[in-house]
Amino acid sequence: MKSFIFLTISSVLSIVFLIGVTHFALAQNTGLSTPVPVATQAASPLGKHKTRKISKALRKQKTHPTPTALPTSTPTSSIAQTPTPTPTAGKPPTQTPTPNRTTSPVPTPKLPAVTTIPNPAYGDKVIFRVMAKGTSKAQVVVYDRFFTKVTELSGEGDRLFDILWSLKKVQQGLYYYQTQVTDSTTGQAQMLPMQSFAVMKDDLPTDP
Repeated sequence: MKSFIFLTISSVLSIVFLIGVTHFALAQNTGLSTPVPVATQAASPLGKHKTRKISKALRKQKTHPTPTALPTSTPTSSIAQTPTPTPTAGKPPTQTPTPNRTTSPVPTPKLPAVTTIPNPAYGDKVIFRVMAKGTSKAQVVVYDRFFTKVTELSGEGDRLFDILWSLKKVQQGLYYYQTQVTDSTTGQAQMLPMQSFAVMKDDLPTDP
């Protein structure tokens, strides 16, 4: 009878132990820390030894919590990047045309030509300056204000030459002249339009 009672108690303790171990395993898997119930009835020396080990394991779990890994943040670069514009396909870039600088050509006198230096004429002479394309002969006819012929002058030169007229016996007033220029090479003569100049005797120009 005593042996039967002992065996029954041992079986009950074993079942309780198995239940406690199973509950502990489930608590480990689910992260729960539910304490394992300890049998309050008298147990065998083997059952008490295993129960103490389980209690010690639970205390260590409570005093030494499992460290949780903290999330690490990866530093990001704060340098702003300027986007590079990409050319649009099919549309060539427009170019601003550069204005071309144009220079006005220096007007050249139509040759042959004749002018008087100075005009008006002061002093005792006046110069008829002849400009031609080549070697030429010039014949100058001078008229007074009534278109009466006063004198006739002539000269010859290459491209540029002067014909002098003395004003010692010439009265003051307005005069006209007409020139005919003949090319010495080709013999072609050209009559130029009539021009005018003035002769001043009374008031001579003075230096400032």
